Amino acid sequence: MSNFKMTRDRLLGLVSVLTGIVVLISSLSIKSRMQLNEPGPALFPRICGFGFLIFGAIILIRKPKADEKPFMTKEGWIRLVELYLVLMAYVFVGLTYVGYMISTPILLFVLYLMLAEKDKRPRVWVAALLSLGIGLFLFIFFRKIIGVPLPQGVILPALGIRL
Repeated sequence: MSNFKMTRDRLLGLVSVLTGIVVLISSLSIKSRMQLNEPGPALFPRICGFGFLIFGAIILIRKPKADEKPFMTKEGWIRLVELYLVLMAYVFVGLTYVGYMISTPILLFVLYLMLAEKDKRPRVWVAALLSLGIGLFLFIFFRKIIGVPLPQGVILPALGIRL
């Protein structure tokens, strides 16, 4: 395996495998009562985790094309690590302590600014409005329409706020 090149596809596969592992481990802490007629709240995260893991592994082990070049520069790797750290902070700190309703718009805002090209970055107020709107839409869709319980964290319940 001395010819191993980190191509764009292999990087995607590696990130997918790591994400799948994190999602599966996180889904083990979802508490649910076993009922035969309802799959429970842990089913969807586990399906997603297995999907990321399996398809990421397939992409990772696939033989690259002969003309495929290595993918990232040092700056690209640094940006990838920053992005991954932001996402892990969202999952393990934001959702756990702050809850979905506050941490998701913050994550969307940060990602919107991180992923936009420097010369095409939106105005801060546009990014903030989009982040709040998308976060609210997702909350209404998941919580109110399809009834999926979303993490409340510990701050809002400690203040007596239930969503």
